[in-house]
Amino acid sequence: MKKNTIILAATGLIFSLSGCSFDDGTTVNVKTSLVSTTLASADGTRGLETSGCGGSYVACITPDSVTGKAYYAGMIVGTSNGLSLGPMIGSVRDPSTATAFADSDLQAFDFSQQLAITGSPTLGGPIPYPADSLAYITQFHVYFGFVDTKLTLGSSEGHSFAGIHMIRQVMADITGTDFKKGDLLYHSGATGDFMWCVDGSGCSSSTRPTTPISNSTIASYSSTDPGNKTIPSFFMSPTSSTIQVKKSDLTNPANTNTFKVDITMTNGIKFTTAASSWSSIDKMVAAFRLPASPGDSNSGFSAAITYTP
Repeated sequence: MKKNTIILAATGLIFSLSGCSFDDGTTVNVKTSLVSTTLASADGTRGLETSGCGGSYVACITPDSVTGKAYYAGMIVGTSNGLSLGPMIGSVRDPSTATAFADSDLQAFDFSQQLAITGSPTLGGPIPYPADSLAYITQFHVYFGFVDTKLTLGSSEGHSFAGIHMIRQVMADITGTDFKKGDLLYHSGATGDFMWCVDGSGCSSSTRPTTPISNSTIASYSSTDPGNKTIPSFFMSPTSSTIQVKKSDLTNPANTNTFKVDITMTNGIKFTTAASSWSSIDKMVAAFRLPASPGDSNSGFSAAITYTP
């Protein structure tokens, strides 16, 4: 079977019906894996970097692992705005209507493994699926329920927190749990649960406190663009090459239609304050950021997609 690869970089909302799939009666089965071959456990990267982190970040590090749960992933195929091939992950047809995520709709992922998550995207809609000459991916987007990153801090980097740390970024209210959009939780990497943090009081709350530490950009996210108005997603668009996804390949019952999304995580965890200012664990957690600002055009996640019909 042939393979095609596309290089992607994060970008913003450039299409008119983000996340919408309209059923024209043609549904195909796909397998999508979110992976990273640039994790610290794979390339040996260790230690905080204090330059080249991008933007206003003052420190960055390559995580040891990235795991979590995803709600939906989709692709824009063709040059006409509004055509979405989704769901690439899970069974939710239209993420734009969600105001919270049900835990039962979330699919586990692990960037260190080629964990294939199944989906059944619908082809076409108000705009028919494009002809082969136009059937190229122009954008990939994913909604995360939460993202867990594990990182290892050295002992001589201006802080007193050497060792393994795990931080959870919650992307949406998750029904049936205390998780709220924007929440940042922590645990030490040992066996145990993620705990909420309170500024100046550490990270020891097993239930959500009144004023937990959170990422204010995510917590207050709202959008006037088409697509989900309250829950941000991460967008990636082609930068250097194209990949063709023919309808005839997608609908061929002999094909597996496997998409591998290899996300670059080198120095992928960012911090807004210097390690020397981390007087307590909650200060480190408050400074934590994922590499991409969700739902907007800031630079961030980049990835290579390999498609095997």
